[in-house]
Amino acid sequence: MKSVNSMLVVFSLLLGFTHSFAQDSSGVRKVGEIQYHWDLVRGATVQGSYAYVAAGNSGLRILDISNPETPEEVSFFDTISITKDVTVSGNYAYLASHTEGLRILDISDPKNPISVSTCKTGGYAVSVEVAEPYCFLGTDYSGICIIDISNPQAPVVLDSYDAQDITRGVAVESNFAYFTDGEDGIKIVNFSNPLVLRLSSAYNTPGVATGIVIGGSYAYVADGDSGLRILDVSIPSQPSEIGFYDTPGSANNVVIRGNYAYIADGDSGICTVDISDPSKPAGKAVYDTPGYAYNVSVSGDFLVVSDLEGGVRLMDISADPSMPAETGFCASPGYTNSVAVAGRYAYLANGASGLRIVDCIDPENPIEVGYFKTPNKTEIVKVMGNRAFVVDGVLGLIIVDITDPAHPVEVSSFKPSGSVWDIALSGDYAYLVSAGSGLHVVDISGEFPIEVGSDTTGAPVSIALSGNYIYVTDLRPKNLRILDISDPTKPLQVGFCDSVESFGTLVVSGNYAYAGTSGLAVIDISDPNFPHQVAFLDTPTECRGVAIIDQYVCLAELREGLRVVNVSNPTKPYEVGYYNTPGSAMGVDVGDDGLVYLTDKTSLGIFNISDAMGIKHKTTATLPTSISLSAYPNPFNSTTTIFYFLNRDGFVRLDVLDISGRLVTTLVEGEKGVGVHPVTWNASGVPAGSYIVRLTVGGESTERTVTLVK
Repeated sequence: MKSVNSMLVVFSLLLGFTHSFAQDSSGVRKVGEIQYHWDLVRGATVQGSYAYVAAGNSGLRILDISNPETPEEVSFFDTISITKDVTVSGNYAYLASHTEGLRILDISDPKNPISVSTCKTGGYAVSVEVAEPYCFLGTDYSGICIIDISNPQAPVVLDSYDAQDITRGVAVESNFAYFTDGEDGIKIVNFSNPLVLRLSSAYNTPGVATGIVIGGSYAYVADGDSGLRILDVSIPSQPSEIGFYDTPGSANNVVIRGNYAYIADGDSGICTVDISDPSKPAGKAVYDTPGYAYNVSVSGDFLVVSDLEGGVRLMDISADPSMPAETGFCASPGYTNSVAVAGRYAYLANGASGLRIVDCIDPENPIEVGYFKTPNKTEIVKVMGNRAFVVDGVLGLIIVDITDPAHPVEVSSFKPSGSVWDIALSGDYAYLVSAGSGLHVVDISGEFPIEVGSDTTGAPVSIALSGNYIYVTDLRPKNLRILDISDPTKPLQVGFCDSVESFGTLVVSGNYAYAGTSGLAVIDISDPNFPHQVAFLDTPTECRGVAIIDQYVCLAELREGLRVVNVSNPTKPYEVGYYNTPGSAMGVDVGDDGLVYLTDKTSLGIFNISDAMGIKHKTTATLPTSISLSAYPNPFNSTTTIFYFLNRDGFVRLDVLDISGRLVTTLVEGEKGVGVHPVTWNASGVPAGSYIVRLTVGGESTERTVTLVK
């Protein structure tokens, strides 16, 4: 990732937004979700105070950019397919949804986008442009399609025109549609009769045409490694090149404002070109974005840059149009890798953003209540008692006190030789495995962890523990090993089971070990000296996580989401349910409430698998007997979200007081139902300091102190 000098901006996570429709599933129902990571940002457009972001597998994300320095996500719509592009016209957003075609959303309330229709077209949708009453959809290798959107609830395909390559760019001027055709340059079609698209002309640019915009009599083409090409299209049937500028990167898209063209130039970021004389374009500046500049749009005095893994970057061009200056950005905090569930809380290993703690007392509305930022990347988390054991890659093990989940605190750490791949916990010991240095037995009973035993055999990548035995899967050689840890200081191998492929993550239950591979392997471990594989269930993709509930194994399948397998007869496992999540499934755990918690890089999903199990689900979690309060973040700068839990319906008053007890503001006053309720306090108009948040329900009250820093 390239460096960028910019103001750091808090990315506000969207908590508890409602999906507009279900994913492909059978026997499994999604109960709740909390989104954490956007997929690659491929397109963005602005209308009013909102930016609409095409975020690939993460669907459409909607940001409030009324303050460009701190854009905040306010809602999202999770499409079935990959959202490749978006444009907005009036109260509607038009999405290029890869396999779906065109999807139209009502955005009259940007905080609650509603799907109103879809329109399937030939080819896979990759770009979209609207010139009412028509929408033009660019596709993979199937050209351009014109759609009548005069009634957004019932769009109608009128005609199409084929292309030889991918149509990533579409522009419309008068009765002509200009679209890119990759290595074949651009094509210009006449749609004066929208029922019959007619080719007016074509122009083969020297590079790979991917973006196009029309300004006056000129077409500005982003032409890949051939930079910016400028064509005279005053006569659309006779386009001719009059100028070009060789950008430093790979030109992906282009917009113009006044005398300047702004080019999304791949690894080079945003390239500014003076086009006051289109025949002699001159480079003015290059702004190196942290990701890969894939798309760019302009709204008023701002550029909106789609920077793939770099998220959305906002750039001010009002002061000096030749030198765009980044004012703010909205980017993902990290991939959600694994999950551990303990009581009402889910603990997420969230990559670069560390440990995230989510209150799931209301599974339909999970709420993040705390986080702990690790130095590197949090890959794995396990919980025992009031401590979370966080694997931070090459930095090893970090032990975090979670007595107060809203304020996790590091208490100690341990760095073995080699990177830690997995961890198991039992009593006073943590068992760490590293493909480079083997098994490490660490005494965690004291103030500081101390290594007391080891085994350097093989290249272990995963570990499970049951009774006096630990079960280790090795990368080299490919096998499962069983070690006796009756004396943790002297782990002793007693048996092993070879495999034709590498065993991955595993879980042990009774006399069997269940290991994820390219499917599910079942190993009989009733005799630890002679473990042997008794079954294998082929699954659609690689299995990254395994958990067990009763006689059912839950698999985190990399590209297929959650799979539920019946192992009542371990020698004959069979699938009984699934739920295809939009991201890449990485980790899975089962809560005390009987629900399944799955991380899929983009989110934490909470699932009810009772239909797959053939039983009626009963929640075993016990609701708290009293009202409670929490705030996140705390301390905070300008805004914080206060979460209050009600154990009964009643009249609620939520006040903010200064430290002397004077009322500052009343956030809530009225009847509320049982459950968790979030409310945001915008404290931008009050001085820094400590404040008391007081919740009163009937004759009961509770308080929490929050700290505002400026």
